[in-house]
Amino acid sequence: MAANNDPTVRGAVVYLERFTSGLCLERPADVQQYSALYTHLQAQAHSPDHTQHLITDTNKLYTSSALASRAATTTPAPW
Repeated sequence: MAANNDPTVRGAVVYLERFTSGLCLERPADVQQYSALYTHLQAQAHSPDHTQHLITDTNKLYTSSALASRAATTTPAPW
């Protein structure tokens, strides 16, 4: 997305980065569509603090789940 998110600004562009190439969209209709999508995504995004807690909690859940799974499949020593 251009630095200025206002699609009515003359020269506004959308840059789509792909795995092996990029695509630059300049048509006002294309810029408007991506601008609306970007605005929607921003409105739906969690705050940085909430995102950090979500990642931390998910990591704890995964780690404890993986440890429990490993413990359940470990064969006890015969002695």
